Amino acid sequence: MTARSARTFSDLGPRVAAVLVASSLFGCGAGREPARSRAPAEPVATVVLPEPSAPSASAAAPSPAPPAAEPIVVVADPGILAELDRSGFDAGTLVTGSPAHSTRELAASPAFRAVTSVIAEDLARDRAADPASGVGMRFAHRQFDPRWLASDAARFELVGVVNRLDRRPFAPEHCGEVRFVYRLAYSVETKAGRMDSRLPMTLNVVSYQEPDAQGSCKDVAGSWLRPAGVRERGEEGKYLVGATGPLAPERRARWVPKSVETNFQSVRWPSTVRPSMAGHAEYVLRVFRRTEKAPFLVPAPLENTPDVARLSRDPALRGELLAFLRNAEVALDRGTLVVPERFLATRAVSVSPHGLARRANRLYRSLFSPEDVRSAVPSGSGTIASPVAFLRRLDAMTCPGCHQSRSIAGFHFLGVEPESDVVDALAVPMSPHFHAELERRRPYVTALAEGRSPDEFRPFAEHAPGDDGVGARCGLGDPGFSAWTCGAGLACVRHFDDELGECEPVNGPGYGDSCESGPVTVERDPHRDSVRLAAKASCGEGRVCEENAVGFPGGMCSGGCDSLPPGATCGGIALLTEFNDCLAAGTPFDRCVAQHTRPGAVRACGFHAPCRDDYVCARGPNGAACIPPYFTFQLRVDGHPL
Repeated sequence: MTARSARTFSDLGPRVAAVLVASSLFGCGAGREPARSRAPAEPVATVVLPEPSAPSASAAAPSPAPPAAEPIVVVADPGILAELDRSGFDAGTLVTGSPAHSTRELAASPAFRAVTSVIAEDLARDRAADPASGVGMRFAHRQFDPRWLASDAARFELVGVVNRLDRRPFAPEHCGEVRFVYRLAYSVETKAGRMDSRLPMTLNVVSYQEPDAQGSCKDVAGSWLRPAGVRERGEEGKYLVGATGPLAPERRARWVPKSVETNFQSVRWPSTVRPSMAGHAEYVLRVFRRTEKAPFLVPAPLENTPDVARLSRDPALRGELLAFLRNAEVALDRGTLVVPERFLATRAVSVSPHGLARRANRLYRSLFSPEDVRSAVPSGSGTIASPVAFLRRLDAMTCPGCHQSRSIAGFHFLGVEPESDVVDALAVPMSPHFHAELERRRPYVTALAEGRSPDEFRPFAEHAPGDDGVGARCGLGDPGFSAWTCGAGLACVRHFDDELGECEPVNGPGYGDSCESGPVTVERDPHRDSVRLAAKASCGEGRVCEENAVGFPGGMCSGGCDSLPPGATCGGIALLTEFNDCLAAGTPFDRCVAQHTRPGAVRACGFHAPCRDDYVCARGPNGAACIPPYFTFQLRVDGHPL
């Protein structure tokens, strides 16, 4: 990501962890919902920006203009969120209508049980199809433990409130959405001591924002402009729920509940089981629509996500979908396509690593060939200029495609953690895709608030405008991606995907770059996917290639921690067998980290220096470092106390 696409966070210092600007949270949803029962509502977002530059000292200089109100797009400050949680925005109140401080309390509600029963059925079906799967590290394929969803020790923490005014094109009768994002977490006493961690599951509660009596969204958008004088945390929290704020009781009373959305890591295979791919993980995506009567929440179609199995069995229905797509090129080009629900699935699974190189994340490509859509490619399009780009644009708009495009494993926002947390904490709580959305969404809110028409164009999830830095996706020759180029000093390198490469230094890989890759061999069953690893790239004198087989997707150039160049830092690299044995014995994660890691040079990272795909920017004693996601305890389902 270039400095241009990341500039919103410049100079924020510690408060960058507080309040973020914009977001791509849960790009999938239940499409256009007819809506109706009025249930608990949801909150908003605040923005902290750098202080304006000091005015000139010259007496002749004009008086500086008063600072403008700033668009509120995402609230992520843990302090503000804690206040909201205590003020009726907890998961229990928003999902079931009653406060709940643990998942056991939530499970007393028929609505929440309707959600968890579907999750339990999904997991049971997966276990029946895969005898190697089960809960705990004694299994080769380690599953999500459904007991976390009815436990006194587990809870859903509010980690973000998201203003999605930009979702207006998908339901024009409303003023976009407001979303509350929760993360599953636990605190438990074990024989080895107290253990606290978050888990790889998010819950998203979504409501529509409503226009005024004249059908305008100007007033709604205006409530999301934080007054210039509101700067301190206490003031921000009061503004959000105050009379003119977006979470005001009068405004909330008009919201129309839309859906409850879940995303969780259902199973993880360690790299020892799938060495050529550095492991395998699956994420189940579900959307639940509210109903007036029991069970109150029922599975709903996933936005723009085709039911591949059903369509494959029904050639006539598949033909209807193809005909629809051939006549929807304008909406597809702009990123505002709405596929009719009769074609859609109610459950989707995204797989990791390697994003859209995996056929399981390419639902439209599984149904159609480039030749099928050739006649639909319009002339002069900037985003779907070839049949290959046409299908990839479609796939990136599905739930699996979006959640695997420049993401943190299968997520886009995971929440800010206390600054005191160093072990098992993320330095950057958002994906590169989420971050790149900042520039698009902030002016959208401002335009609506000022009565202007906002730009409705939505870029590719995999490639933001101006994104040409290290790790950016780039074209490998197809004319549909000819504009996806790399910046100065970088070259487009093929790794796993035959359509898109990654931008890397022209003089060869450095610390943190890929060193062991090859084409992905995809199967109808993603459990059988593999990588034909090519010869290792040279990492340079004194450096080594950390291999896929020990958990590094694509391999990673590393080395000793002496005399590190700019852009590198000293991180901890787990001793695979010893580390996993330590977790299996029930030892707290921080002790396993202290006892069973070795120092190694890795890529330094931050908001302006994102990690490459399939890596996360984690905190460490020597600063933020890029590591595989499953080297963090909170992003793996295995090793946690049961």
